[in-house]
Amino acid sequence: MASRDEFHQRATKIQALLDKAAKVEDLELQGELAKYITIRLSGLIETTVRESFETYAQSRAAPGVQRFVSKKLSRFRNPDLKDILVLAADFDPGLKQKLEDLSDEIKDSISSTVGLRNNIAHGGDATVSLVKIRDRFLHVHRFLEVLREQCK
Repeated sequence: MASRDEFHQRATKIQALLDKAAKVEDLELQGELAKYITIRLSGLIETTVRESFETYAQSRAAPGVQRFVSKKLSRFRNPDLKDILVLAADFDPGLKQKLEDLSDEIKDSISSTVGLRNNIAHGGDATVSLVKIRDRFLHVHRFLEVLREQCK
C-alpha cells in the first residue's frame, strides 16, 4: 500500500487543482476542469481502495495469499460504492458495516463520482460544477480515510 504520505500527496494534488480551477473566470472552462478533476478523484478512489485492501492482506495473510490478493485486486477497476462494499465484506463484514455507517452524503459521493467519470470517459454529455466536485472531494476523502484506517 502507498504510504500515508503518498495518499496525502495525491489528495493534495487534487486539492491544488480545485484551487486553481476556482480562479478561472470562464465558467465553461471551469466546468471542463471540474470534469478533469472528477476523473482524477475517481482514480484516487480506485487506487486507494486497491492499496488499502492490499495492506489489509499484507498485515494478516501468508505471502502466497498476499500475492493472490494483490493480483486479484489489480483487476479491480472503477469501483462504485456497491463494488467496494462487496469487496469489504469479502475481507471483513465488520469493515463493510463501518463503511455503510458513514453518512449517505459520503457514500453517494463515491458512486456519483465514479458514475460521472464513466460518463465523461465514454463521451457522455456530462456537466459538473466546481462547487459540486469540491464537495464530493471532501466526502470521498473522508470515506477513503476511514477505509485506510480500518485496513491498516
